[in-house]
Amino acid sequence: MHTESNIESAILIRQLTSDDVISYKSIRLQALGIKPEAFYRTLEEEEIKTLEDYSKLLKERSKENNFLLGAFLDGQLAGTIGFHNYEEGNLRHKGYIYGLYVIEMNLKMKFMQKLIEEVISRVKQLRYIRQIIATTVLIEELQEYKNLGFICHGIAPQSVANQSSFSDEFLLNFVI
Repeated sequence: MHTESNIESAILIRQLTSDDVISYKSIRLQALGIKPEAFYRTLEEEEIKTLEDYSKLLKERSKENNFLLGAFLDGQLAGTIGFHNYEEGNLRHKGYIYGLYVIEMNLKMKFMQKLIEEVISRVKQLRYIRQIIATTVLIEELQEYKNLGFICHGIAPQSVANQSSFSDEFLLNFVI
């Protein structure tokens, strides 16, 4: 069993590849089922996608400025986060985080922290990117982003629709 003191060395953060397709699809569907308000896509939209669709997605998101990372514990995928850079034009200096999800566990916040920190670290190596944008409807994520230096600069009321309810979305920015 992992504790707060030894979890740092037990968490492996790495780029997801097509070898992770089954685990990624599984955790993605779990995330959409448990926290549907936190995502733009619906469970129904994602369930119909094939493993080939997910494999193609993982290949497309394997660039230095467009990537999907996984947090692993004991070889099991426990969390995900994505980053996408606006590649052209006047927004090239920005990118955004998407798809942050960590399975329910005692050390969930530590995983969330490590995933966000890894995105920041990778993006800092891309000297042309100056800002990381993130949004969330979840208070626990909002707090973790703020703990890592993101500034909440607004709230978009009723921004995400989930069946018959709406969630306000916190708008965050991290300047490199």
